[in-house]
Amino acid sequence: RKAAVVSSKGIVASQHKLASRAGARVLAEGGNAVDAAVATAFTVSVLEPWMSGIGGGGHMLIHDAPSGKVHAIDFGMRSPGGLDPADYPLSGEGVASDLFPWPRVVEDRNIIGATSIAVPGQVDGMRVALENFGSRSWSESLQPAIRAAEAGMQIDWYATLLIGSSAEELNHYPCTRETYLIHGHPPAPPWSAGVAPRKHFPYLTKTLKHLAEAGPRDFYEGRLAGTLAEDIGKCGGILSRDDLASYQAKLVEPLVREYRKSRIHVHPELNAGTTLLKAMSLLEEPLGEHPAASGEAFLSIAEALDQVYRERLETMG
Repeated sequence: RKAAVVSSKGIVASQHKLASRAGARVLAEGGNAVDAAVATAFTVSVLEPWMSGIGGGGHMLIHDAPSGKVHAIDFGMRSPGGLDPADYPLSGEGVASDLFPWPRVVEDRNIIGATSIAVPGQVDGMRVALENFGSRSWSESLQPAIRAAEAGMQIDWYATLLIGSSAEELNHYPCTRETYLIHGHPPAPPWSAGVAPRKHFPYLTKTLKHLAEAGPRDFYEGRLAGTLAEDIGKCGGILSRDDLASYQAKLVEPLVREYRKSRIHVHPELNAGTTLLKAMSLLEEPLGEHPAASGEAFLSIAEALDQVYRERLETMG
């Protein structure tokens, strides 16, 4: 059970309460919504590394209340320039075990190990967000994440479940085995009343501190970029320093669709935005015919989502 939160001055939601608390503290100290989002994003990357992190990427929508304008930032990952699709042949063994059921690739090269690593966009995306819409400095925005990294990630049942579900893959590589496992096994909370253990990430702590001092582009053009490219190359990956140096998160125009009395803004290109708009298009008429909480409405939603996600998996690569 999660407690409800009520506020007249802003709400921060994330997958970890301590990350949300970090963002709420930024708001309480006078920061704006983008400041809070950046602080939360970096902090949750420490506390829930299986879903977030500076090695990933994403998209951000920002609504400017005074002007009514919606801005979009694209900081999605990019394939390395040297990638050859022929190195990722389909195995014919059904779908991948990843979050998305893509057709399975030989040895899971597209989702596991150094050959699966694309150019990360997270760090530069946060730079673009702060420079264009934030009010706090880069270094200041990283401090909550640094404090969280220094304190360590508390191992609760959920952390044990997520790390345990990937233990086989984590055991393949010395660095991930050392970072997440204990003698090859997932860390576990105490079986009886007691203080939950913490997992410390000294290298991540060091990296975040360096980023705070050196600035975001060091991740792409400086010492961190060199270390990333070298380590990935040693493990058989193809991500290069040139790939990192050429990466730039960018402001893009969101796609807009009127839906009944509302207006929906989503990101363009390869993400779930266009999928959502297609689903809303399919649902506008059926949902108008049935009560919102009826079985017919739920069935219409399920059928629409099934159709648009099948189209996405077949046509969006």
